Amino acid sequence: MTCKATSSCTRPGGFVPALGDTFPVLTCGSRVGTFDALDLPAAVVASYGASSVVLSAAPVVPVEISPVSLSAGRFVLAFRSRSNQTYTIQRSDDLATSNWILFTNFTGDGGLNQFFVPVTEAPHRFFRVREP
Repeated sequence: MTCKATSSCTRPGGFVPALGDTFPVLTCGSRVGTFDALDLPAAVVASYGASSVVLSAAPVVPVEISPVSLSAGRFVLAFRSRSNQTYTIQRSDDLATSNWILFTNFTGDGGLNQFFVPVTEAPHRFFRVREP
């Protein structure tokens, strides 16, 4: 990976790291704090040490949506996110179409994220979670 001063990273030639590959990106006498935001591929995680920051290739963990429940006239869609991973939730009333509609975007915090969806008159509604 090549990281520039702008904090953007590119993968030369479509390089894909192997599981367990590590890439030290910062070494210092003493590290305090973390980057405000990182734009990393889904399978790369940052680890902060006392005097370093290292990027590591991690297994891609698929999103596992919890069983949908009903609360106060709303459906509850929930799944556990990974910290600093961006997610897009989309909806469609017809699986035969490729026209999915944006429901929301958010950045994961490592916890269980819940989304409340109003019950509609649609006979059915489908949701999907994407990791851009």
